[in-house]
Amino acid sequence: MQVEKLIRSIVERICVHTVEGAVEEKHELSPDPETPYCEPTLDLNAHFDRVIRLIEDGRLTFFLGSAIHSPTKLMAKEFYDELARIFECEALKVDRSAVAQYIADRHGRDNLYGEIRRLFARTSLVPSGTHQLFASWKKFKTHAGDAIAFPLVVTTNYDDILECRLADAGLPYRLLSYQADGPHRRLFYHRSPDNALRIIEKPQNIRNFSEAFVIVKLNRGFDRQRRIPESYTTTLLDYWALAARIPNVLPEAVKEKLVSNPLLFLGHGLRAQDTESLVRFAHRAHPGPRSWAVVLRDDGIEYWRQCGIEILNKHVDNYVAELHARLARNGTIGYA
Repeated sequence: MQVEKLIRSIVERICVHTVEGAVEEKHELSPDPETPYCEPTLDLNAHFDRVIRLIEDGRLTFFLGSAIHSPTKLMAKEFYDELARIFECEALKVDRSAVAQYIADRHGRDNLYGEIRRLFARTSLVPSGTHQLFASWKKFKTHAGDAIAFPLVVTTNYDDILECRLADAGLPYRLLSYQADGPHRRLFYHRSPDNALRIIEKPQNIRNFSEAFVIVKLNRGFDRQRRIPESYTTTLLDYWALAARIPNVLPEAVKEKLVSNPLLFLGHGLRAQDTESLVRFAHRAHPGPRSWAVVLRDDGIEYWRQCGIEILNKHVDNYVAELHARLARNGTIGYA
């Protein structure tokens, strides 16, 4: 066993390029919000029973979208509506990636990034109930009283609130951050739990991670530490390029999780090309729905069912609050 670990460690070291050694992580966020009371969602008892069993077994992958930030401008529609207004291309705002593509083509990517930075500067970064769920992870136990394994969390959000909340809670995490452009275009940066920074050059050889949260920032975004070059997957061509590279761009350890685990989308739409490419890869050997998307929509249900996703037309805050409460009760199902 020790020889196997040593060999794996050597293989992984030669598949990455170290950019920086470990540094101390510093961050600053607005105070945590109070968790609102939510009425029990009794019609989902069986669903929550299934989800909690998957979490206890370490077999659920989370996928976070912008609706966990409701009602701030970090939500996708408001975010791109504001960009369309500023750059006077509101006729394109029905297609968010077309807005970004127009700005990049007409005004340059630097101007697009500059306006994204200004939107972040004007937006208060407040943790949501979803961030609190993960920050509380070490408090959750299985029915047998054992610790619950840290999950894989994929997100297309540009902010770094999740990373800050985990650091605040003293929880280990590794960050995988995709670069849409720049000198390491179409590769992932890897920030390890000790905060060292590397570039993954041979993702097929990264077959295992030590025990920690694994956060995959599929569309990159904001880096408070300013150690990873600025990059946003935001234009139409960006999404097409990333969709074409899934799954091969992903580390093997992430690919294995996607194939073996059901997915739980929280506040995330399913239309973007990279998202659908990931969904189809994850479900290619699993006919029929085995994953869920908690999102306020009542259209496209049959299309996504045949892709493997069951739509739960619920408000994400209500859903997460109840999931949090049930996990805090050691997974007990039902209400008194």
